[in-house]
Amino acid sequence: MPAGAGGPISRVMGQLRRVLCAVELDASGLPALGDAAEVVLRAGDREARLHGAELVVLHALPMDAGAPMSPAALEQSLFQRAEVSSAVIDAVLAGIQRLTGRDPERVQVEVADGPPERAILQAADDTGADLVVVGSTGARGLRRLFLGSVASDVVRHGHTSVLVARPAPETGWVLLAVDFTPASQAAAEVAAEEARRRGARLCVLHSMELVSPEAMLAEPGVIPSPALMVTPTDDLVDAGRRRLTDFLARLSIEAESEVVVGPPADSIVSAARDRGVELVVVGTSNKSGIDRLLLGSVAATVVRDAPCPVLVVRPRDAREERPRRAPPTPPTTQAAPL
Repeated sequence: MPAGAGGPISRVMGQLRRVLCAVELDASGLPALGDAAEVVLRAGDREARLHGAELVVLHALPMDAGAPMSPAALEQSLFQRAEVSSAVIDAVLAGIQRLTGRDPERVQVEVADGPPERAILQAADDTGADLVVVGSTGARGLRRLFLGSVASDVVRHGHTSVLVARPAPETGWVLLAVDFTPASQAAAEVAAEEARRRGARLCVLHSMELVSPEAMLAEPGVIPSPALMVTPTDDLVDAGRRRLTDFLARLSIEAESEVVVGPPADSIVSAARDRGVELVVVGTSNKSGIDRLLLGSVAATVVRDAPCPVLVVRPRDAREERPRRAPPTPPTTQAAPL
């Protein structure tokens, strides 16, 4: 599909006007960007080209542990941050040209202060981004837990769709997870278009987590006894299959379908690993409070644990209702305005 063309992804996500690409860089290693940042930049450039959208690249500098105690120390700190910001911008612009062939004059690079997740959410709102592209380092242990929380927080608290970029082979499979909510319908239309433009087959997964009424009435924080769990029956699974078939027929989507029994997030991650898919697509809503926490937790868990890129689709009306914020503090440095 040529850049700027219509299609299901345009109807659901809206024609993308601006893609925000958030990269994590090691300032001490510049001008090298690192493998994770290169994956994110390639993914952001691809999405921007597909929709004829503007590309904005953001890097967040961590805040200093303590404020300078004298005017001279403050001046030195600001000078050092300006030098780091300039080096980041130069490295990003050179890297984008090398990796994608994109004209650096057609890229906006921003360096912001603060924790990465906060800087990304603020920049997404301030720039009016339609899609945020973030990375996952594939680290393990505590480092993975810390770094993974950035992508998870952006998914939970943002107002736009999010692509979590990871290296992945072109296996010819896209996995869509649905729960029959309006958010699932939006995700289904996007997943069908993603499979089409990748020349891949689409597999649609519905996970049934069956719990008895007694377990639902149990006290919060108490793990129900296995005796209270409903034993899955063929009738229940067959009903799920029929509903999934009707769901796809209503949207005119051709795909393989699968109904499994188990916690949704674990089922999605397991299916992605077992099938070796190249992309997972899930939906998330614009709800607030506990509803958003519960619904968003599935997407956040998939974002953290999936072995491949994950596209979290938020319906267009969710982004149109995003709160207006006061004008932001100017970034440390900005280059190549669009």
